[in-house]
Amino acid sequence: MAWKLGQDSFHKLIVWFVDGNKRTRYSIDWTHKYSRTRNQELGMKRLYKEVEKWGTRAQVVEIYENIYGTQNGPKVARFEFGMQVELKK
Repeated sequence: MAWKLGQDSFHKLIVWFVDGNKRTRYSIDWTHKYSRTRNQELGMKRLYKEVEKWGTRAQVVEIYENIYGTQNGPKVARFEFGMQVELKK
């Protein structure tokens, strides 16, 4: 069985770029398509790497727990212009 990106990912990242574009990415929590296990830390490491790559081009980046089939899950992290900010409770 192969993993499905949206439904099998632990986290979802939404990025709003300075130029007005918006993108949604899902964490890739497995080492290869037919891997038997998922690793939440691996997926988060890959998402943080994306945020680092975008840097100041990304105005706001928010990472959520992925609850497939719903619009939103609990917020895990927030970045503004490449710098992580504390979550408001």
